[in-house]
Amino acid sequence: MRSRIVASVKGKDTKPELVVRRYLHRLGFRYGLHAKLAKLPDIDAETSAPSEVERAGVTVVCNDRVVVLRDRTAKTGWGDNGVPRYHSQFRAIAGLISFTCNDASKLPVSTTKRNLETTSEVYVAARGAAMEGFKLFTDFTNKWRGMEADLQKFFDDAEKSEIHREIDLARNSGRRPRGGSEGTKKFTPSLPEPKNLNPRVRISYLRDRADVIMVSRFLFDGVSEELPIVGGECFDRFLKNAKR
Repeated sequence: MRSRIVASVKGKDTKPELVVRRYLHRLGFRYGLHAKLAKLPDIDAETSAPSEVERAGVTVVCNDRVVVLRDRTAKTGWGDNGVPRYHSQFRAIAGLISFTCNDASKLPVSTTKRNLETTSEVYVAARGAAMEGFKLFTDFTNKWRGMEADLQKFFDDAEKSEIHREIDLARNSGRRPRGGSEGTKKFTPSLPEPKNLNPRVRISYLRDRADVIMVSRFLFDGVSEELPIVGGECFDRFLKNAKR
């Protein structure tokens, strides 16, 4: 009887588990269930693909084992201490935190090698460095807002590389940061600046459709143009008068 009862107990997808999973999902946490750990070739395959929303985020690797994949939460620094929360406008930002050690007990992972130890001293330091990178690249993204077509030219001309090998940039070309320990190096890339330093903004408002059509016919000699064109024409005419 006891063996039949034990055999009937579900190992996964139990009601309490589903409740907790739905709650965590609403909070923005993402995780894998009963999945095998990915390896570095999986990451290389992803970096060769176009940057899309599902490709963004930070991956944490410990001795060639992926512990966290494409995280976009506070676990890897998003939305903390001046770093903006992840937004789709940052979909081109992806990062890798890689730890290597002959003594596996010193890695920031639990004994099961599946969960990241976020309070580990070594991980806290790495997370802080990642957040510096977030600030650099989110600022870069915001500077180019509204000029994405011009920015895309730089991405089209750039040479794609395997992300885990680019860590050598710091080792080969980096400098010791202020207050950094012996052997610590930091590489800060030189990013292109937009020629137009006056950032663009979007103007949005609601008006009665009949009134917009009336304004369109007034501006375009009786023609009902598309709504964005009407709004742009209104602004351009008043801007021209304002500059006189």
